[in-house]
Amino acid sequence: MGARSFFVFNEGAITVKKFHQAPLAVLLTVSLLVLAGCSKPVLDYRNADLPDGLIYAQGANEPFTGTVTHVPDSFMFNSDAKGYWQLLRASGTSLAMISPSLLCTISVRHGYVDGEASCYLPRTDTKVIEASFDGGNLSGDLVYYNAGKSDRPWIEGSFDEGLPDGTEKVYSASTGKLIKKIPWSDGTLDGDYYTYNQSNGNTTLEGSFDDGKRSGTWKTFTNDGEHLINRVHYNNDGQLDGQAEGFDPNTGKRTFLVHWVNGKIDGEKKTWDKEGNLLTDETYTDGKKVAERKIDHAAYPSNKSLEDRMVQALSGPSANTLQRPPSPTSIDECVQGWVNANHAAAAKAGVDATATIDQVNEWEEWCKSGKQAPGAGS
Repeated sequence: MGARSFFVFNEGAITVKKFHQAPLAVLLTVSLLVLAGCSKPVLDYRNADLPDGLIYAQGANEPFTGTVTHVPDSFMFNSDAKGYWQLLRASGTSLAMISPSLLCTISVRHGYVDGEASCYLPRTDTKVIEASFDGGNLSGDLVYYNAGKSDRPWIEGSFDEGLPDGTEKVYSASTGKLIKKIPWSDGTLDGDYYTYNQSNGNTTLEGSFDDGKRSGTWKTFTNDGEHLINRVHYNNDGQLDGQAEGFDPNTGKRTFLVHWVNGKIDGEKKTWDKEGNLLTDETYTDGKKVAERKIDHAAYPSNKSLEDRMVQALSGPSANTLQRPPSPTSIDECVQGWVNANHAAAAKAGVDATATIDQVNEWEEWCKSGKQAPGAGS
């Protein structure tokens, strides 16, 4: 390629200088090298080595830095990811049973998961998890999407050094409305806790945690959030303390009144029927009944379940269970039975075994009503 001439104007003279144009091919080569240097290397997880839990490219001496694809979600969300499982348990749902495995694309630095991670249902572009990591630990926001309606979040939370920190939000799988707000501080329940009706958004439960223990006044409402049905108080040690009372959801009349001192009944304990007729009147000292007033029940309607309802009303969510079913282990085992049955049927038919969130919720309802999966318990 020939040279191009340029005129350079100096004072009192014109100087002609020649500059040679760099060949176009050389410029393109340099540009591609620069772009290649700016992009991160990509590694398929199936071609990775994992000594000591760090990610290496096969045969490499140094831990990998770049993007890794086709990573099973169990690599990040394993038994060591305790904060992740805390978040899921607090949500009250069986998220771990939705899919046999999610496949993730993750950022890696010096062998550790570090940066953004996105997880999808196998063989689809349906995103289920968005998370971020710092040096192998969850850090920042995490969103778990409704796999059946992937434009909707199901759980939103945040982490600091692998532990839940901030407000966890849980949404209804069917309506998409907020149904639970759970307060976290450094992996411990701490702050205001709420549950809501999935249709009208009314509050169905409200209370507070202090360093993992229930504290202050807790109120429970009917499922539609329209009527208060019990109110209890906890001291700073998480023990029932002070006056606890319940109300009939239809008449609004008081159905029980109990005085607690540091987790023990101390003082009066009374129950009424839904019409306000006194059923029992007892006195306790340090958890032991010391007196009882005889009540004539001849004119009162039978209400033999009142005591059971009172006990249930006083057993609100604990720091560990957060309103999970009365027998969480049996419920989870039952749901797992339906998951296994679904996997078996799918394998027999040669189709995908992935279950939707709505299916899992339906199985949970079946289990609560006593309906077992085919072959379960045999």
